[in-house]
Amino acid sequence: MPRKVPTFLAPTVVLLVAAALLWLAIGRLGLFNHWWRSLGVAKAGLPRLRDDALVGVRAAIPPQPPMDTPRYRGALESVHSAGVARLARLSGASERELAASGLAEVSMPFVRCEEQYSSKEVFRMLAECLPFAPRGALLMVNAEGTTLAQCKDDLGLALALGRAGFLVVLSGQAPWPCAPYKAGVEDFVRVGPSAYVQSRVYQIPAIVGDIGRDDLVPAPVLLMGSPTSSGEQLDADALHRSGSRVVVVAREGEGWSDSAARSGASDDEAFLLWAVCRSSVSAVVMRHAGGAAALADVPCNRAVRAGPGAAASRVALLSPTLAAGTDGSVLERHDAEAAQLAALLGSMPPLGGWSDAVGEAGGAGPGARTPAAASDSGQAATSAAAGEGAASAGSLGDAAATGEGSGPTVLAGSGDRPLLTVPLVRAACAEVHGTALNAWLLRCLPGRRGLFVQSHTIRWDMMLFQRPQHMARAMANRNALVLYVGLGRVLGLLKQAPGAPGVFLADPALKLDAIAGGAVITLYSTMHWLEPDAAARLEAAGNVAVYEYIDAIDSAITHGNSPRLVALRDQSSASASVVVYTAAALRPELRAPRPGAQLAFVPNGVYPPMFDVASDAPVPDQVADLVQSGRPTVGYFGAVANWIWQELVVEVARAVPEADFLIIGPAYPPATIPAASTLPRNLRYLGGVPAQDLVLFARHWSVGIIPFRHGDIARTTSPLKLFEYFALGLPVVVTDNMVECTKFDVVRKASEPPEFAAQVRAALRDFQDENLRSRIRLLAEANSWDRRADALLAAVGRAAASRRP
Repeated sequence: MPRKVPTFLAPTVVLLVAAALLWLAIGRLGLFNHWWRSLGVAKAGLPRLRDDALVGVRAAIPPQPPMDTPRYRGALESVHSAGVARLARLSGASERELAASGLAEVSMPFVRCEEQYSSKEVFRMLAECLPFAPRGALLMVNAEGTTLAQCKDDLGLALALGRAGFLVVLSGQAPWPCAPYKAGVEDFVRVGPSAYVQSRVYQIPAIVGDIGRDDLVPAPVLLMGSPTSSGEQLDADALHRSGSRVVVVAREGEGWSDSAARSGASDDEAFLLWAVCRSSVSAVVMRHAGGAAALADVPCNRAVRAGPGAAASRVALLSPTLAAGTDGSVLERHDAEAAQLAALLGSMPPLGGWSDAVGEAGGAGPGARTPAAASDSGQAATSAAAGEGAASAGSLGDAAATGEGSGPTVLAGSGDRPLLTVPLVRAACAEVHGTALNAWLLRCLPGRRGLFVQSHTIRWDMMLFQRPQHMARAMANRNALVLYVGLGRVLGLLKQAPGAPGVFLADPALKLDAIAGGAVITLYSTMHWLEPDAAARLEAAGNVAVYEYIDAIDSAITHGNSPRLVALRDQSSASASVVVYTAAALRPELRAPRPGAQLAFVPNGVYPPMFDVASDAPVPDQVADLVQSGRPTVGYFGAVANWIWQELVVEVARAVPEADFLIIGPAYPPATIPAASTLPRNLRYLGGVPAQDLVLFARHWSVGIIPFRHGDIARTTSPLKLFEYFALGLPVVVTDNMVECTKFDVVRKASEPPEFAAQVRAALRDFQDENLRSRIRLLAEANSWDRRADALLAAVGRAAASRRP
């Protein structure tokens, strides 16, 4: 007889089978990932997405073209420019791929784009991903009732638009065939370079006119079919007012007939009719030649063609390929369509902030061309071309001028004027913006390397231009978008700093928590108003916190805030991604950085152009008599504070009567400016002058001095004025314990007033040595603020790389 199975084993087998099935279900639906992420596991640890990242379909992402072939890469680069195409490919790349990309350092974004973002991380997604998208963001909206085949087709176009330099979000309302299973509803999941999908519970608010601070406006909106159950519900007017272009894209093979649209037999065709007659819809893009010709002939579109200064037609026809004989002719259908859609957007006139930003404030990003080249390629992009089966088409430019045209505009290059370079189009970065930070990023960040924030620091317009202002301007010179949150009021706006394109001033009412990830944020060691855990909070939000230890914490300058500043230093140096010190003597006071964090020596510097002035520049009235006398002048500019050895200055002026001594700078209490009657006749205090006027005084000097009292402040200071004297070609004399100055062999030092006077006389002789002065000027170039910004960005890049596998 067969042996009976023990009865106690039956429930065990059932439980094991049930556990196995449950485990498979968890893995298939991605529930494990949700649980794992809820424990706070870093996103960098999540597995990279594969082609099966969509619900229920093992290969829902359509087959992609052979992107790695040199010919295909060359075709994309010829159409979109090399810089745009290469940068777009790098979104989501590994650190090894980024290092091997060959992209110029001044073009490489200094943050990294993640695989996945929650619906509450829109700011972070924009801050991290827009630097890889020179053409800015673009929203694609799937229609209700989208089929799997339609969704896959739209996904192919989204991936192609990502390769074309857009940050693309393809959204659909649940239930949606392309819903990502490796994320929660409303999350953004990357399916390709610069291309994300998002499944939403409700319709996208921006589509129905409920525009919030986190919506992707101003940005082009592509409606892939009717986004609502009836066209009247679409509030295109609200999007139009926000500065977003609304473009309706018909389905592959979808035609149009007047009778079907007006009879109600087809909701989709009724929607197309509604769209072409709505002034707030910028274009209706068809893929069916016959349907495009019929739709272009409706009365409201004929009125558009006849209007003065209007486009040739609101109806456009996509061609499946670019013109034969061009490099772009090898492009797969979706890439050809993406190029044509980019050209269509580039041909549109400015609308509420949407325009070609080449030459605008905010800077031309990688791959941007000169205005003349942009104009030429814009003509090529809007030229008519014969497409297979197309109706006769009018050129956008010609029809706009004549009011004629018998059909839709064909979006492809012609044989004689091929579509070789698509205009680099993004929202214009104006000089003044509201405080909606997402809208500001959408307008100003594309084409720049990332967002750099100077947080709650000194006023931009204070009399002495200090490290925060200089570093902000240098970062903008290095193609960063800079948010400068100073202590001066900016009337609730984001306003471009005078003379510093790319630097925007913000009101101190802007809280640090508003910078919700993706930014590089600097905290200075002098900010006693910050909470000690500020760096840790910024890091937790996904930012790269940079703590800059710029001055010794000395009671002479902290005004009773030393305990708070020590706490800020200790917590920041242990939690920030980058810890900067400006003087070697400050290094031992810092705690050991956390694993992966970077410790960087970044002293102060100089902006040489600030000290380059024409030989016929006016002489300030306050020193006209000194200049006319022909006597040499020994000068100091900077704060007149209690660490300035004023008694030494008086003694040296008396000991060197053959020279005049000039002290420029405001008095910092408790220090005071002595009465003129108590001073030698050859010593003059002028008080403060605007930073931009300093050169008008100092260009007439022969020697620059830095007379700090002996002590920790002198020992741990990297004086800006040292490098500014270098830019003026001045010999320099300092007190002997200013070790950040005396390490330069062209600097003279002294410990007491008699020796200081002797060194000043020697420096006056040095002024006659043109070879020496040339060496001094070269030191200014070697210690420029741009070089300092490079050093800081290198440390930021290493810290960012340590976060990723």
